[in-house]
Amino acid sequence: MGLSDHKGAESRRPRGLARDLALASLLGPALQGCILLSPSYDEYPPTSVTESGSSAGSSTTFESSTSATATTSTTSTTSTTSTTTGETSTTMSSTSAATTITTTTGSTSTGSTTGDDEADFPVTSCDALLELLKAEGMPQESGVYELQNPSGLEPVEVYCDLETAGGGWLLAGRSAPAGAAGSFGWQAQTGDVNDDQVPYSLGFHLHPFEFTEILIGSYDGGKAWGEYVYRLGVPADLVPTFGVAGIETTYVGAVKGQCQPVGGPTMFTFIGNTLKADTFWLRDKNANNADFGLRHDRFDTYYDDCPNGGLVKDKQGMIMVR
Repeated sequence: MGLSDHKGAESRRPRGLARDLALASLLGPALQGCILLSPSYDEYPPTSVTESGSSAGSSTTFESSTSATATTSTTSTTSTTSTTTGETSTTMSSTSAATTITTTTGSTSTGSTTGDDEADFPVTSCDALLELLKAEGMPQESGVYELQNPSGLEPVEVYCDLETAGGGWLLAGRSAPAGAAGSFGWQAQTGDVNDDQVPYSLGFHLHPFEFTEILIGSYDGGKAWGEYVYRLGVPADLVPTFGVAGIETTYVGAVKGQCQPVGGPTMFTFIGNTLKADTFWLRDKNANNADFGLRHDRFDTYYDDCPNGGLVKDKQGMIMVR
């Protein structure tokens, strides 16, 4: 895919890094030491996180690992150009290098592709992208990137938050104040990742990115997180398995904001019902007779307080996964 289809500086700037990967392999250590800016709340969760609904004193430790390896093969092709200005003659030589990157996330390994299916970054998650950029000494900037599609189909443009809460988050859905009613949710493909004026949902039925964590909260505009953000643990098979059923989240905790009830807001206790076509469903009990959660035009958490609704009711919201 070419870069000409991109809309706006947000998509152009991060994707321009793809061209720099080959340069990074030439310059080597000179590009190392790039600093990743992280908010002060990036340390959440602590080593032990109390599960929602669990008895006092019980705790669970959550670990994630992503590894990336890069193999570089260099073929020297020297071309000589002579330029004469007055009495000065300059000879220039160039050497081309080809880099093949293999990134492993969990048990899934992908490599670069060729032809029309070539992705700018041959990885299948924003988490793996973050590790790849770190390994190459490249800037870790949040923005729109073209990643390999886990389904094996053509690559897909996604938004990656590479800074919040450790980074590596992929945008799954975002409401819009002027959003029209229609398809919206885990298995609905709506909007354009580059257009923040309309509701957006990626559509995990077409792009089955794997995840075990969710970042959800309010936003102040575009794709910048707002005042209240929460982190949820979920099973890896959430989308395909719990299409018409709810399941309890494995943990809920605050990432940003002063609303930090023990066990998290009650309306984030249950998740699932991923076949709903108008909501990223969340609720305080395992019953799907109401479409609470993140809707196409706002949050509907029923409660507008902190302990139950997380203070996001009727606010614009986003949901990301890792």
